[in-house]
Amino acid sequence: LKSDIKTLWTRFYLNCQKNEFINTVKGMKTIDDSGMIQRHPMYISDNQFIYLKNNFKEPKHILFSKGQKRTINSNYISGISYDKQSENIYYSATITTDPYLNYSDIFVLHSGSKQVRQLSFGARLFDPVRIPNQDALLCVKRERNHAFLTRFDLNTRRSTVISDGLAAISHPVISPDNQFIAAAIKHQNRYWQIALFHSDGRLLRYISSGRMNCFYPKWRKKGELIFIRESPEKSRLSFFRIDDKPCRYESVLEIQYIKYFSLSEDGNRFLITYLSQNGYNTSEFPFESVFDSSLPIDEEQEINTVGHGSKEETHFYQNKKRQVRRYNYIRDLLPKYFSPTLNYAGNELQPGISTSGGDILNKNLYEINLLYGLKKKQIFYDLKYKFNGFFQNLKLNMFDRYSLNRSRQGSEFLFRTIGIQLLLSHPFFKTRKHTASFAFDLHYEKNISESEFDETSASFQNRFIQHYNGFGFSLLYRSTKEYYNSFS
Repeated sequence: LKSDIKTLWTRFYLNCQKNEFINTVKGMKTIDDSGMIQRHPMYISDNQFIYLKNNFKEPKHILFSKGQKRTINSNYISGISYDKQSENIYYSATITTDPYLNYSDIFVLHSGSKQVRQLSFGARLFDPVRIPNQDALLCVKRERNHAFLTRFDLNTRRSTVISDGLAAISHPVISPDNQFIAAAIKHQNRYWQIALFHSDGRLLRYISSGRMNCFYPKWRKKGELIFIRESPEKSRLSFFRIDDKPCRYESVLEIQYIKYFSLSEDGNRFLITYLSQNGYNTSEFPFESVFDSSLPIDEEQEINTVGHGSKEETHFYQNKKRQVRRYNYIRDLLPKYFSPTLNYAGNELQPGISTSGGDILNKNLYEINLLYGLKKKQIFYDLKYKFNGFFQNLKLNMFDRYSLNRSRQGSEFLFRTIGIQLLLSHPFFKTRKHTASFAFDLHYEKNISESEFDETSASFQNRFIQHYNGFGFSLLYRSTKEYYNSFS
């Protein structure tokens, strides 16, 4: 293992050294060589561009443009695009509603302001792109372990699936004539490929050969597509022309570990983000220094048309109506599992069955425990309910539980607790792994004690009720290392 790690590190170091030679490329211009994480560079005009930047520990993303920067507080931004007509920046970001539940939603940021608006809520949408001349976005939607091309209406805030399902779809882009959609797709246990869709969502053909990973497509002009082809030893930009006689050629500029790139509006300049010795770098290149159409390609191109008898057809999740099963609120609230549980309440051991559930937005969560007291041979229940639908930091908790206890005099009594709590919390310290919050709550709690058990009537004779109502302040802290390992 030590020898393998040394070999891999040496290969990575030598490949990064090759990237140092690109500084001698004619017309090359360094944009950012700080080494911090840089993603999704893109032109918004001939002389202006934007890109995301953040360090390895903070969830904050800094959106850089010409002489300006804005801070975006999101855990992870998976896709971003710019609409020239409205001057809006659309992006998808992960929203954490619970330590174990993440959802990706669509946000919009106007290039001239700092106001961010959330457009979807718990919709599992990724990689938004504005559809020209329509009040809609083209997105990728995750549903039932499959990915679909989806149209998101900006007026009604509803999404409509337009394609069949695949294992994964990433970074869809619309052609300049609005007739085609290019995207990176993936079948189960296969390489990433570049595929061409019709504007209505029908898959037309594959553009890449399928023998290495291809991703991040961009349109240059009508019928001209550029994407990244990645092998274990190198990654290059690949040019593809879509016409009756398709042709393809590779970039002559050897840049190892290309991560992202963008094209200027006229298609004559590149913004390329790549890994070097000091980390992430972003540079600008003229088109002539990247591609030379006179050089032969290094691999025979395969063009696959999707249709009956195609080898790839069996990998599809066929959705004949092109519509995901309609959301049913009652079905979503049904229990997802049943599990054995063991509870020690007061002076009694209580085995039983536990179940829980909630809606897709994680607004309504419940837990039900049916328990059997081994001492009194009675069936008890433990109910918990949480509502997260008011605001992001406002929660409603309700609970009802039983326990059997023994007093100092040796007599037994049944103790029941019924409560409702309205909790308002606000984080004052937040990183990728740690969160600390102030909390204020209003609570109502009712304790019922029943003592002097009568074996003849099999019931408790005395009943004593106490109320604990009021408000409280608290300090909440949570440290999460992985999705399965958290401490609060």
